[in-house]
Amino acid sequence: MEAIRPHSRLSTAAMKEIAASADEAYTLIHLSDDTVTFNYRGAERMQQVMRTCGCAIAYSDYITSDGDNLTPHPLIPYQKGSVRDDFDFGKVVMVPTALLREAVAEMTDDYQAAGWYDLRLRLSRKGAVLHIPEPLYTVSPTVKRDSEEAHFSYVDPRNRASQIEMEMAATSHLRALGALVLPADRKPLDLTAGEFPVEASVIIPVRNRRRTIADAVNSALSQEAPFSFNVIVVDNRSTDGTSEILAGIAATDPRLKIIDTTALPYASLGIGGCWNLAIHSPYCGRFAIQLDSDDIYSSPDVLSRIVDKFHAESCGMVIGSYMLTDFDRNIIPPGLIDHAERPQQCPSHQRTRCSTRILHTSCPRDIISRCQLRRGLRHGACHKPRPQDRTHIRPTIFLPPMGGQHRPRAVAGTHKPQQPLQRPHSLPGAISTYQMNKKPIDYAPIFEEFVDEELSAWPLAAQNYDYLNKITDNRQTIESFDEKIGERPWYIEKLLCSHRKASLSAKVDQKSLSERPCFLCKANRPEEQGAIEWENYEILLNPYPIGDPHFTIASKLHEPQRIAGRIKDMARLARMMPWCCVFYNGPLCGASAPDHLHFQATEQMLCANTWTPKKNLTQVIRLGKSTLYAPTPSNSLFPYFIIDSASDRDLSEIFDIVYNALPQADPEPMMNVVAMKTEGRMSVAIIPRRRHRPSFYGTGPDEMLISPASAEMLGLFITSRQEDFDRLDLQTVRRIYDEVTLSPEEFSEVIDRIHHAVTPKTK
Repeated sequence: MEAIRPHSRLSTAAMKEIAASADEAYTLIHLSDDTVTFNYRGAERMQQVMRTCGCAIAYSDYITSDGDNLTPHPLIPYQKGSVRDDFDFGKVVMVPTALLREAVAEMTDDYQAAGWYDLRLRLSRKGAVLHIPEPLYTVSPTVKRDSEEAHFSYVDPRNRASQIEMEMAATSHLRALGALVLPADRKPLDLTAGEFPVEASVIIPVRNRRRTIADAVNSALSQEAPFSFNVIVVDNRSTDGTSEILAGIAATDPRLKIIDTTALPYASLGIGGCWNLAIHSPYCGRFAIQLDSDDIYSSPDVLSRIVDKFHAESCGMVIGSYMLTDFDRNIIPPGLIDHAERPQQCPSHQRTRCSTRILHTSCPRDIISRCQLRRGLRHGACHKPRPQDRTHIRPTIFLPPMGGQHRPRAVAGTHKPQQPLQRPHSLPGAISTYQMNKKPIDYAPIFEEFVDEELSAWPLAAQNYDYLNKITDNRQTIESFDEKIGERPWYIEKLLCSHRKASLSAKVDQKSLSERPCFLCKANRPEEQGAIEWENYEILLNPYPIGDPHFTIASKLHEPQRIAGRIKDMARLARMMPWCCVFYNGPLCGASAPDHLHFQATEQMLCANTWTPKKNLTQVIRLGKSTLYAPTPSNSLFPYFIIDSASDRDLSEIFDIVYNALPQADPEPMMNVVAMKTEGRMSVAIIPRRRHRPSFYGTGPDEMLISPASAEMLGLFITSRQEDFDRLDLQTVRRIYDEVTLSPEEFSEVIDRIHHAVTPKTK
């Protein structure tokens, strides 16, 4: 097998040559020999994104052309702080020439293989690395490589010189960040502290490995050691007979502990989740030791040697080695994988979630994706072959995004802790709308953990949430109406939130926006504010809540607040967060950041005025599995639409019809939009507006600082001044609604335009 060698253009000399010859504002760097042809206006689009966002590197999805076949290649978003040397940027990246020259001037090492890697790390310290989720170019491959060969190229001994260069570049990068922990800085480790049921546990996550699981378990049980140990197998819903095989072994050997995930309320845990279950189980010993379900130990003393290495080095992690074999145990290339290139240093962003239990792994990336170690602990190396892979074909399960295509390497790429620069409690890459066997995943635990960690690390947010939850006299019902929306009574509440004054008084004219930094852009956010990455958005905890919790879902791009083409995103967010309602405030309908696209989400019961298309609503049109409703003028405080939908496609089509029928305005029709999951279907409320704020808006003696947005249209009026809270009554509420929403006559004209836009069959 020919080793996969880095292309010559990826050397330091090549990077310097590119910088020296660049004569335009932006420079394209080709990362392969493949022929790249930009799609129509693709290059212009990439430049536009770079100009708008001011990023250091931009890369995009692409299409592969093989004769008449066109195959899309979506890529995953780059996480801030990522140091993975083989991260897939596609075939070409664009960088600002000025930053390119600046970074190249700082390059002192003459790498033959790590030139691009070194440059990319340096650029990432100067600005954002941005993924453009659009196929901007087409690739005609010149060389076809075997995927199996590529899988193991990073550990192929023939590529060791290249890998050592990568390690050197990564070490320099961590040093530049102040994130490098040297062996001399390691923390002392007491390997005798704590009480554990056994000294060591071999942990084996498994799903559908009937052919190899018995050999793996028996290999672990046959270890000879002067201490007690057990084997913990986490059976992740196997369906091929693996469970029955495990039950048979456990019946004869009580050292085998089986954790069955079937009864858990999670559709799929993944390998990391299986590791967490095992480590936090009452069975786990002092040392947690990895074994894959298609591995076997090479000798009966491996377990003893691993534990001996822990004690000899007083370390927090032991990295072993393994030999690649086929099912008949014949050695296959590249053979021995010893990880001898690993330096005895540990990035500072690693931390523990498992008390004093110490983790062994034979593969460095496995430890990162499964359990984060205590910061600054040294790791040792055990270079004698440890497990033997039963086959060189190591299957990886990729979970498809909900309603989208498979995202290659999404699992491996997003579960690594990749943010040495961000505070540890942020959850980068934690969210992708994956589903297994068409069953939605319960994301509530992820959000709960995120909120808890944000509040524990961010005093301002914690203070405001405490205030909100302790409100008694500052939350009052104004009046409950006999009118009903669906089957629910309509009532109005008012809430005094002094921390919301900045939002209520926000200046949204172009001059004011241009003079202040955008607080939703990553570069301008508070250092304490973490984020959950979700596709093209970042989910942030809103530090000025109107509900608990309160999230802001901001676009990764600095792009204007526009709803066109985004309703499907709202629906997917509402399904992922079924305990919340997701809302959109138009640029002149309550959005305090009209220059940056964002949604918000908070407890579904902002108020009890939850629209359900049942009674007292009239059908306007029906398309496929979606129906558009509207209330009669006598049965609502103001006019609005409800879309009841079981299909995102139909939902999007109806929304576009309504959007185009609303009174035109600059930059878009004025509206508030609210999406929530109700009874397994999607309910989307569209509230047309004709005015941003009421005529008496202001801070004068006869004015009120009330800026109606989605919350107010749902019946929860937010005030930040005591005098406004005291004066707000039913008469004022009715006046606000009358001034900012459409009149019955205007609404009737909208309905007429909707009818004209569709065929008679859909009415």
